[in-house]
Amino acid sequence: MKKFFVILVLLIIFIFCAVFGFAGAKSTWQTFYKSLSPQGSTAASSVNTIQHNFLVIRVDDLQSSQPALLSAWIFFTTFTDPPYMIMKILYPNPRQDGIASSFSIDADGKLSPQFEQEIKKLNFPWDGHLILDNEGLQKINGWILEQPLELPPYDPQNMLDGFTTYVNDSRQWAMFCQNLPGMAQRQNTLLWREVTPTHMRTNLDFETMILLWDYMTHSSAPPYCEVIPWG
Repeated sequence: MKKFFVILVLLIIFIFCAVFGFAGAKSTWQTFYKSLSPQGSTAASSVNTIQHNFLVIRVDDLQSSQPALLSAWIFFTTFTDPPYMIMKILYPNPRQDGIASSFSIDADGKLSPQFEQEIKKLNFPWDGHLILDNEGLQKINGWILEQPLELPPYDPQNMLDGFTTYVNDSRQWAMFCQNLPGMAQRQNTLLWREVTPTHMRTNLDFETMILLWDYMTHSSAPPYCEVIPWG
């Protein structure tokens, strides 16, 4: 009985935070984006643009014929001094069922038009996307955080598992933020061929990815990095 009560409380918190936290964050970041972007702009045209937004999508297995969507985040990055990286979860979210049902990618990692349309409904412009599967995330996590990552199986469309997805992803990105300032001094390097394209796909070219990464890790002042909570 006690366990059931705890689960019920978690579900209530999850729904409340999702409804009010997401709406508040969307309004805040729409204002922030408009303050930094040219009037009428929906996407940045070059790395030199002050702000870039990226979709970061996690799936179970990119080798599957139909990878299952586990989570979708939007990363707000500003190339200022210091640079900013703010992360906000888009899915799982009990109000955004259309995101999961419309998700699919082709063999080249291109997102389906239906999925892109669902994301556009949230009024978050984005400049590129990155798709990682569980194995790719584990490899990158081992490089950045220098520790193993355990990813238990769960179904984000189940409300309780969706809350677990949010908690686990938030924890990983928060640890990423903590380690970001020291990445420039890291001696070991990630062998990108171990993750691309088998476990990571993107519509960004490699040179752009490296330039963006160098900007975030070699700024004169430590980058500001934050995971926006639900509430």
